[in-house]
Amino acid sequence: MFDRLHSIDEYDGTGIGLALCQRLVDRHDGEITVESTPGEGSTVTVTLPASDETAGSHNDASDPSNE
Repeated sequence: MFDRLHSIDEYDGTGIGLALCQRLVDRHDGEITVESTPGEGSTVTVTLPASDETAGSHNDASDPSNE
């Protein structure tokens, strides 16, 4: 994760941002993709599966049906 492909003179940053994102995405069975256009920039898309809470099956302690 801490190996740089280019020197600090060529590109700013530490080089661990996307590596860290990739590790998080891998741990949560998600996906990370990058689309890049030279001279214009890049778009990074992170997709994670919905948790049970976001799918509507949350555990609300104030709801007696969840006991």
